[in-house]
Amino acid sequence: MNKTTLLSAALLISAQCVFAQSEDKTLVVVAGQESALAYNQGIKDHNNKNFAVANDNYTKALQTNQQFYQALYNRGLAELSQNKNGDAQNDFNQAVSLNENPRYYLARSVSNARLRNFKEALQDIDKAQNLGYDNAEISYFRGMVYLLAGNYAEAEKQYNFAVSANNRLAKAYCDRGTAHYLRGNYKAAIDDYNTAIEIDHSATYAYVFRAQAKAESGNLTAAIADINSALEINPDDYDLINTRGQLQAKNKKYDKAAADFDALIEKYPDEPSAYISYGNMYFDRQQFEKAKEYFTKAIEKDPYNYIAYNNRANASEMLFETKNADSDRKKAESFLNPKL
Repeated sequence: MNKTTLLSAALLISAQCVFAQSEDKTLVVVAGQESALAYNQGIKDHNNKNFAVANDNYTKALQTNQQFYQALYNRGLAELSQNKNGDAQNDFNQAVSLNENPRYYLARSVSNARLRNFKEALQDIDKAQNLGYDNAEISYFRGMVYLLAGNYAEAEKQYNFAVSANNRLAKAYCDRGTAHYLRGNYKAAIDDYNTAIEIDHSATYAYVFRAQAKAESGNLTAAIADINSALEINPDDYDLINTRGQLQAKNKKYDKAAADFDALIEKYPDEPSAYISYGNMYFDRQQFEKAKEYFTKAIEKDPYNYIAYNNRANASEMLFETKNADSDRKKAESFLNPKL
């Protein structure tokens, strides 16, 4: 797993955590019968991770009640889970204009972070704090923004605040582990992932990250064992299957890796991570044209994915396409925006 996969996963977890703790995931009976029925079905689909179907049902709810801010908020979260970051941002903007709920600001901080609007993301978190939101959660989301901005030291500091305020906040330990990982401190990363798993045995994302830290430490067998354990908990989890494919590729089991990536692309054609993994596999095999093809597909799915641009630049360099490489590198740097 490369840096962008870790960071993309962290963002998805943040979006899912907003939804998980939200009172707005509950069923409603007061928005008008037709609107309420569509919204309630959307909530059920959302809980089952059928995000595209949930998105459609929230839209139906809004067709008969344009002021239905809960539907706007949850549609934004469903859009985040489908990597439709601009659409999510628009929905959160409307939701906030109708109801200044701190959860809505936190959700918008995620879409802002995905769109590399890091200062705006921090401003949203400040607004949620001013509205009296939980201090541990506030620090957690600040850590998320700094993590995505590339300021890993500040991210660690914010996660330290989060776990000091709530030592049972598994996601904060997990993301602090990711900050350690990105700084090359794999032992500290594994320790934090261990703590996250001890707190929440169902936190499959922590298994994903711990497996990668073990792989980077040279223990590929233990890494694969982690993924197998997590797949027993959730056999359809995207990140688990993607990570298994990456580990299989690293283990030179290319057919098995391709089978995992193909399955993900078929089921989630708009998610860029599997395309990036495929491109990385071909790059490692020195098949640079094929690598470029998959990095380009990832960019088509997520035009702000700086690692896809960076990796395509690497492939272009290997093909002596200097101008293309320079252009992609500039785009990658502009999207990374590591100033915070």
